[in-house]
Amino acid sequence: MRWKDHVVEVARRLIAAAEKRKSEQLANEDLLAGAALCGLVWYDPATGENFATAAGIVLLAKDPSAVYPQCRILADAYRSTEPDGDPRDHEDIRGPMPPVIERAIDFNDRNTRHPMRIVGLNRVRMDEYPVDGLRVKARRSSRGGTIRN
Repeated sequence: MRWKDHVVEVARRLIAAAEKRKSEQLANEDLLAGAALCGLVWYDPATGENFATAAGIVLLAKDPSAVYPQCRILADAYRSTEPDGDPRDHEDIRGPMPPVIERAIDFNDRNTRHPMRIVGLNRVRMDEYPVDGLRVKARRSSRGGTIRN
């Protein structure tokens, strides 16, 4: 998969975070060099083009599931603990993994309970599944396997 077929804004955010720079400071040449240093692209001298590595495809491709079918999330929310043929909410989430993880967390947030608790004089929204815990679980799961609760 060619480098030019990838989502540049996601690459810009990832490279900027890796280099501890502001994303608007990165020129396109810096972006390509940073992606190469991070192992996201490689240069083919025969064609003179840059191609994404497997990591580059998963993290930056517009649709990594076109190359790796397991790189997508099919999310269903059911009305009870038993799956049926009519989910309350369904989403087929595809794209570069950083935004995909955020969309999956948003799906979970939309489809779980958020009881209110009184703390002092304030009402505090509680989460059935803490968002930070889901992000950690998503990072661990991205190394292989599926997320099941």
